[in-house]
Amino acid sequence: MDRDNRRCVQLLREIAALAAPDNKNWVEDLGRFEEDRLEKIREELKQANRGNDAFALQSLLDELSPVWTIDVKPMREAVAFCSEKGS
Repeated sequence: MDRDNRRCVQLLREIAALAAPDNKNWVEDLGRFEEDRLEKIREELKQANRGNDAFALQSLLDELSPVWTIDVKPMREAVAFCSEKGS
């Protein structure tokens, strides 16, 4: 079953923010969902770049802007590069 990982990540971020600070389970779960989402973003970046889709590139950049529990800086830079290249 395909699920909307973007929405799952958003929900887990909200839950992790509300969870007790000593409960690291939510943060660990969030990290796993973020890894999965990052893989999907890689594919979406390829498609958006091939199609020169400025809206999709900006959407990906916006999604990568908040703080993630995993390192997304290289992906954020790749999306920004593709976005600037297409401008």
